[in-house]
Amino acid sequence: MNSMSHIWNKMNDIQFISDLHIGHVAAAEWRGFKDVDEMNRDIILKFNSTTNKKTITFIIGDVVLFNNKYFDVLSELNGIKIFSPGNHEDKEKCKLLLNYGEVVGMYEYKGFILSHIPIHPNYLDRYIANIHGHDHDNVVTRILYEPLNVKANIELDEKYINVNWDILNGFPASLNYMRR
Repeated sequence: MNSMSHIWNKMNDIQFISDLHIGHVAAAEWRGFKDVDEMNRDIILKFNSTTNKKTITFIIGDVVLFNNKYFDVLSELNGIKIFSPGNHEDKEKCKLLLNYGEVVGMYEYKGFILSHIPIHPNYLDRYIANIHGHDHDNVVTRILYEPLNVKANIELDEKYINVNWDILNGFPASLNYMRR
């Protein structure tokens, strides 16, 4: 069993992922695929392994990059898709996304705030956490300074949940995972 299997459970009702980067040649290269088509097949396989036709998946930005011919890959992904645009989705791409699901901006869901780029900590006090992407290999940390101590402590900021494809090994994360 995959070491990250605690993140997803087969056929979740609600799940989250970001930064699919479908059609992105450079992403295929840094992810270790021989080409973009192999990466796209892997995205479809992993996505569909956790979904059925009733599963709702929030895809939080950077969905299809650079070449619009790859939008049809989205029709191969199971379930109901809700897109929250990222820094690579312009107005034209958002219109194309409407052919495959709903498009929303920042979105509040059950006390969480969903945004592609992590939001400033000053605006998180009324939310459980910020479910985000954008950072491909990082999690948000905070620096804690203690009075009269020269050394600062750096720790994971639990108000941020990064659901980037690269961090989740390509598998969408369940709402149960978000709540733990």
